[in-house]
Amino acid sequence: MKQWPCLFFSLCLVPLTVNIFASPSQAQTNSRGQVTNTLTLEKEGKEPSEFSINGTENRVNPAAIVGAITLSAGVDIDAAQTGINLSLAGADPESVANLLLALSGVAENNQVDATRLAAAINAFNSIVDKADSATLAALKELPEFIDIRTFLAELRKPIG
Repeated sequence: MKQWPCLFFSLCLVPLTVNIFASPSQAQTNSRGQVTNTLTLEKEGKEPSEFSINGTENRVNPAAIVGAITLSAGVDIDAAQTGINLSLAGADPESVANLLLALSGVAENNQVDATRLAAAINAFNSIVDKADSATLAALKELPEFIDIRTFLAELRKPIG
């Protein structure tokens, strides 16, 4: 089994410290070629949150990196899980991370940040442009992918 170095990302904000550990070296491979990695989110003063990322090795490792990047940037766990799911479906991990980072704070207090909206739309389009037909089919099966497309279209309507 291929061993991957442990990834460590740290975001230090006073008084909050977030440590995310993705330990691909702990990956377990089953008979169908599937691997499982664990992503751990540690916040000072709170119990660590762990979740498993399951899939093929070529998708699990990029998905773990998307999770680590987005969580360390302050994206909430549910949104990070969406990014992981998109990556596991085959979406380009860089585009997925860019999408989630742009969506974070795109619409707050009934205001749309036009710069973030443009970045989110570009990242979403990049996911579609870089996807092969199998990936597009897998993404269309994910409700959160369709929800993101709908959300971006709704935000864009007033702009024209």
